[in-house]
Amino acid sequence: MTNAIDTAAIEALRTFALTHGELAFAHLCTAALAGEPWAVIRMEDVVMLCGTFEPAIILDVIRTTDTTRPDGAVARAFEI
Repeated sequence: MTNAIDTAAIEALRTFALTHGELAFAHLCTAALAGEPWAVIRMEDVVMLCGTFEPAIILDVIRTTDTTRPDGAVARAFEI
């Protein structure tokens, strides 16, 4: 996730998320760009699962595989 192509793709995903009001998705992208391990792994897993950087598809997979805990935190899961 550290090469220029991946960075550009994640920045495009973050822009997509911000323009569509998907703040949790934007935060995930920002964390991945900052090199936070959990976010980098999450983005790699989602892209591997989707096989694309198409924002709408990635957002759908993230929505399907993330769950919100009662305390408001997000429990991330790789299962669909």
